[in-house]
Order: sequence, then C-alpha cells, then structure tokens
Amino acid sequence: MSVDISDEHFRIRHELELVARDLSVDFEFRIADDLAMEPLASDLLFIDTTHTYEQTLAELNRFGPLARKKIVLHDMTTAGVYQAVFQWLWDNIWRLREAPDMQQ
Repeated sequence: MSVDISDEHFRIRHELELVARDLSVDFEFRIADDLAMEPLASDLLFIDTTHTYEQTLAELNRFGPLARKKIVLHDMTTAGVYQAVFQWLWDNIWRLREAPDMQQ
C-alpha cells in the first residue's frame, strides 16, 4: 500500500500498478493523511514525507513497529529527517544499515 496526501506527484502510479499485477503483488494507493489511518504491518516501510523532524518521527513511531523487515527513508540528507531517524533509532531496537555522508 502507498499513502499520500495527494496524487499530484505520483506520476508512475499506473506503471507501478501494472508491475505489481505482473508480479502478483497486492498494491493499493490511497489518498489520505497517513497519521489518521489505522497502521498496517508490512515487510517494507518506505517513508518519503514532508521532511520535517516532527512528521518523520511521528510516521516512524506510528508505522515503524509494524515493519517486519526493512524501513527505507527518502531524503535522509534533509536535517529534519536525519534527526528524526537517529532519535527513533535511539529509542528503538532497529539499527542503521546505510546512511548518507552528511559532511558533503
């Protein structure tokens, strides 16, 4: 499942739905506020959010415990995302596998 507040930037939706169908993968796109939804368990949690500390941390707190295998985040070099990830890692049992070089 993919959730976004709008589908304005989701230009590959049709292609993604076709690939998912060809691979026999259940895929659903919802336009919604993810923090207002009932969280669902998943093997892979992908977060590409508003890039603020508060929003990223709220999404990690809400959905992170239900991620069974991996959590992937987009735009880790954004200060708010980076700080939220490290705060969440500090408070939880997950470990960071790969992170961008923040010195660049």
